[in-house]
Amino acid sequence: MLNALPVSESETMSLTLPPNFAAIRFRRERTIGCSVLLPFLLTGCSYSYDLKAIVRDGRLAFIVDPSSRRDANCVRNITVSAENGEAAAGSDDDRQVVENGAFWEEETRVTDCRNQFPILYGQPLQGEPFQRPIVAPKPLRIGVIYSVGTSSSGSGYGAGRFRIRRDRTVENLPLVDMTAGLEEPANGI
Repeated sequence: MLNALPVSESETMSLTLPPNFAAIRFRRERTIGCSVLLPFLLTGCSYSYDLKAIVRDGRLAFIVDPSSRRDANCVRNITVSAENGEAAAGSDDDRQVVENGAFWEEETRVTDCRNQFPILYGQPLQGEPFQRPIVAPKPLRIGVIYSVGTSSSGSGYGAGRFRIRRDRTVENLPLVDMTAGLEEPANGI
């Protein structure tokens, strides 16, 4: 897999509350209707954090960037994908996910979030599997740009990009703005 590597680090948090948030009152009778809570549940509970790839004890690991304003308390899903290229699918791998660039993907049930950072590349996640690894870990290649994504408790999401250098150090790369270059429709919709 990998031997020794240094690194570089970053985080974002967003919280959207519905306009009537101050008016929501919780009562003992639990009479808050779904119509009041649904907008809050759909828009206000997610958070994001940046991930960093590091080398710990000679192995590739992922951590929450120390400069992040928000920390993640656990990991229930992780995906490491090559931005260009694909790995060879193993017999138990989801072939379509591998064809889309995944080098490792594993997920536990939403209610089972036991994995603490740092997460070592290829380390089996603890907890009840949602599916047995969707993609078993593959050897990573020097010079290839990889993206890493995680899901945490609640609706927390982490993301990062990195590449392994020839000297086996890790270079963390800025995240790509997927909306860059998109234009507003001419009709304003």
